[in-house]
Amino acid sequence: MESLSFPQVGGASKLFPRSSTCAQTGDYTAPDGLNFTVHCGEDVISSAYSSYVPTQKNFTACMDGCSTESWRCWGVLWQESNSSCWELSAPTALTTANLTTSDTRDIALANSTQLSNANVSCPYTNNMALTTPEGLDFKLSCNMEVEGNDLCPWFSDFCPTYAVSLEECMEACVHAHPLCEAAMWNPGHLTGYLNCFLKNATGPLVENVNQVYHTAVAEAAALAQGCPTYTTYTSTDGKAFNITCSQTATQATNITFSHRKNITACIDSCASHDGTPECEAVVFDATLGSGYENCQLLNSVQMLDSSSSLNIAQLVSTSSGSTSSSSSSSSSKAWIAAPVIGGVVAIVGIGLAWFWWNRRKRSNDAPNQNSPTQGVPIQGGNYLYTSASQKNQGVAAASETRSHQDELDSAPLSELVASERVELASQGNTAHELPA
Repeated sequence: MESLSFPQVGGASKLFPRSSTCAQTGDYTAPDGLNFTVHCGEDVISSAYSSYVPTQKNFTACMDGCSTESWRCWGVLWQESNSSCWELSAPTALTTANLTTSDTRDIALANSTQLSNANVSCPYTNNMALTTPEGLDFKLSCNMEVEGNDLCPWFSDFCPTYAVSLEECMEACVHAHPLCEAAMWNPGHLTGYLNCFLKNATGPLVENVNQVYHTAVAEAAALAQGCPTYTTYTSTDGKAFNITCSQTATQATNITFSHRKNITACIDSCASHDGTPECEAVVFDATLGSGYENCQLLNSVQMLDSSSSLNIAQLVSTSSGSTSSSSSSSSSKAWIAAPVIGGVVAIVGIGLAWFWWNRRKRSNDAPNQNSPTQGVPIQGGNYLYTSASQKNQGVAAASETRSHQDELDSAPLSELVASERVELASQGNTAHELPA
């Protein structure tokens, strides 16, 4: 190992109070999770130093750099007088017996248990099928690696990342965006503390040469592609959503991601979300190109843009709210209620006829502000339409063009006397997905 010469500091300790930064830092955890024990006013024998040229950093940045090296960095030596940082590469020399008092330097030793793993053998049988809690299947290839094709997820601060086990590395793959296709784990940390490598390809797989890697290749099930045949959907708990195909949100607050098999399941997860902020929209990706977790819950959607593979659904109202839902939603409710109401038409016909005539008269006096033809009011004084035909019909002719059957279907049962009232079956999910 080459011999390093250190600058003469002489009385520099009077100009640069050597222990100020060290005392303020104390024991430290790097952003990626590697822990350091700090020894202020300590040095170590030169055989522990790496041959790298000292870098110019502050003390915490010196430790951060050590934690992200592509080899096992066991600690750092920091000299505050000239902001020099030496990384320590010889673990056998890093013992308290080898520490010496220093007026100019400080030592930070990495947690050795986080950097060493005596058992580097494959944790499962080769070619074994493994499934994560989120439902993503993997096939394990022991002592094999995917060369190149490294994936750095959109929301990751570290590439590669740290994983204490193969399962944890697979979990990182599940949550990655865009899609992660393989998780490669280095149990011995010979490539550094960050030992989980995500890949955007499933192969080719090659046998290990200088390092030990175990690779789990993802096998995600294909989902039905294309756009739904319906433009509205009412969730299982009664919330109405408008669906727009080939669009995504470009300005919104992200709540969470999860995996769903279709857009209706994605919408249901939004409707049942009870956290803060409230879920107001979803973006669904049936291609899985954006990641295995293909259902994104959103709040405060401000801007939309076209997309070839994504569909968006936005909250309109709840079935019990005062805001009217779309015409498609109304027709589906009528379809469910009609068989029940048909059996009592003879009993309630007179009452309904009187109510229809009276309602018709009132509709000629004042326009219906929430009719299905007009749409649902949204921000900016505009209206949200569920189909082009709704928009073209116009508001002025809304009352006159409604059919007699629509009036009967929309008549509230509360207008009937108690003895004539019919209790409908629960209409929790009033949208019906057509077969592919």
